Amino acid sequence: MSKIANYTLSRKDKAQLTRIIASLGLFVPLVIVDKIYNIGSLTQLGWILPLILYSVIYILIGYDVLARAGHNIINLNPLDENFLMTIASFGAILIGEMEEAVLVMLLYQIGELLQSIAVNNSRCSLKKSAELTAGDVM
Repeated sequence: MSKIANYTLSRKDKAQLTRIIASLGLFVPLVIVDKIYNIGSLTQLGWILPLILYSVIYILIGYDVLARAGHNIINLNPLDENFLMTIASFGAILIGEMEEAVLVMLLYQIGELLQSIAVNNSRCSLKKSAELTAGDVM
């Protein structure tokens, strides 16, 4: 059985992983505290505090998706996965489910990271296979 090529994360993947970890580190405790203590009941305008806290996480995890969706709309090419994720998360915001909007972006970013890692692993494996000679194979 041959060893699969070791893959190191690219700078972009490392940055995306850092944002995912930071967002999860903020999101999970916020959801737990919100469900146990109902953060909205701590202020007179109950919806403001959760909205601000979830919005910070939403922007942290989703700013690049929102920027790409906006860029594609301006370039008259709106129908791509960034646009669809933006619509899905805005729909969740409109029905008052901020945690769902954050979760949509978070899961999308995790999927994008895993896809990038898989593609780069495949690319490395193909490159190593192409470098093999007949003597290496036998």
